[in-house]
Amino acid sequence: MKIKLFTKKGCIKCPTAKRLCEELSNKINIESYLVDETNGITEANHYEVISTPSIILVDDKDKEIKSFRGTVPTKEELIGAINAN
Repeated sequence: MKIKLFTKKGCIKCPTAKRLCEELSNKINIESYLVDETNGITEANHYEVISTPSIILVDDKDKEIKSFRGTVPTKEELIGAINAN
């Protein structure tokens, strides 16, 4: 399992989402994508990301398990989602 984090320049919630994911980076692999860049928008289209920040938990085959879109979960909510899978 890993987290795919989608952020955008100028997004007021994105720095909080980045910090949250950085806090968990020793427990789970984090892949960060900036939707302002070509590879970021390509990946965002694959997961139908239309708002930032988006935090998407995916399995080993990159299938979406759980997501938080346009919002930042609490650390406890994110850990709970990770542990539930």
